[in-house]
Order: sequence, then C-alpha cells, then structure tokens
Amino acid sequence: MVLPPPDKHGMEIIYTIAANGDFTRETLMPAEGVHGLDMTGTFQIQDGYLIETITSMRVRRNAQIPQVSRAKIIHADDREMVVVFDGLTGKDIFRKDPR
Repeated sequence: MVLPPPDKHGMEIIYTIAANGDFTRETLMPAEGVHGLDMTGTFQIQDGYLIETITSMRVRRNAQIPQVSRAKIIHADDREMVVVFDGLTGKDIFRKDPR
C-alpha cells in the first residue's frame, strides 16, 4: 500500500502489510537519494478504527516504543482506505499498489 500519493518533491511512503497485520514502512525521496526502511509494527481493525502499533522506528531513535495510535476509518474498499487519526483533521489515504 502507498500513502499518500507522491508529493511535489517525489516523496513516497510505502507500507508492506502481511496478512497477519504486520507491516514495514519505507520512505522514498528520490531527490535526496533516500530510500530506506524506517518503521515496523502491526495494524489491527477494531470497531471501525485502524489501530497502529509501532514496534521499531529509525526516524526518532529516542521515541517511546511501542507507540499506539488510532484512526477512524472513513471509507474502505478493495483499492483504498481513508482514515483520520485521533487528534488530527486531515485524511490519510492508503492505496493498494495495482501491481
């Protein structure tokens, strides 16, 4: 899954999600030559919410782990899922890679 579409600088965030909910997240920033795994964790769906538990994070080395966040699922189908994380107003869109 990809979240969100590449921005004006070409940055792309790619989640690879296993059937059991385990995920890895990679950040691609072609303009800076950055490509790397920066986060791992698990996703669960519970009572209309996406529960994200981050179990390792390279971006902020001193972060408290695990980190748990919750996002209300606004829409979901076989191609995408739209969520709003608690405490935020912007929507995040997870899109399935068509490949």
